[in-house]
Amino acid sequence: MVRRKIYIDYMQIVKNNPSIQNPIDFHDWARGNYAIAMSILVRKQVEGGSIGIRKLVNEIKSTPQDLNLSWYESLYSKGIRPFAESTFITLAGGIPHISEGVLMADIKCLENIYSRVGQYASKKIAHNTGFKFTQLPTYNDLDEAILELERIGLRYIQLLSGNGINTLEPVWQYDWTNIFKEKWIKQMVT
Repeated sequence: MVRRKIYIDYMQIVKNNPSIQNPIDFHDWARGNYAIAMSILVRKQVEGGSIGIRKLVNEIKSTPQDLNLSWYESLYSKGIRPFAESTFITLAGGIPHISEGVLMADIKCLENIYSRVGQYASKKIAHNTGFKFTQLPTYNDLDEAILELERIGLRYIQLLSGNGINTLEPVWQYDWTNIFKEKWIKQMVT
């Protein structure tokens, strides 16, 4: 989410400053690099390979009874456990262990993300197989895929750690845009 946030902020800087919008070469380069990098990251999460959310969901699906209310409540102190129960039941699909319905819905969503973005990253960016796409992914497809991955990721962060965060977007302790505020071409003295 760090890269997405930087990209969104950067595009807003460009949009708000017409004097830096042309020539567009650098902006096209930045957009292209963002799309490539994020498509590869999406692919890594949804392909189901060595590391990624798809692999995690598949592993949980093999023994869903292990991700259960009793275990989840053990993450909390006794006074908070009643709140933990309602959170777990909501996230897990209304039963005392994660439901197959929740897992299958997340797997289906991950498969859709792969077909929209991950497959392009695999067959065109990573390997350039010559596969002919009938429809190329758009920046909107990429952004929707990233947000869906965040939504699914947040569910499993909550279920596995008890950490109730609501976004993976960073909160900077400094202004990362300061690099754009520094005059970097000094007046030439002749």
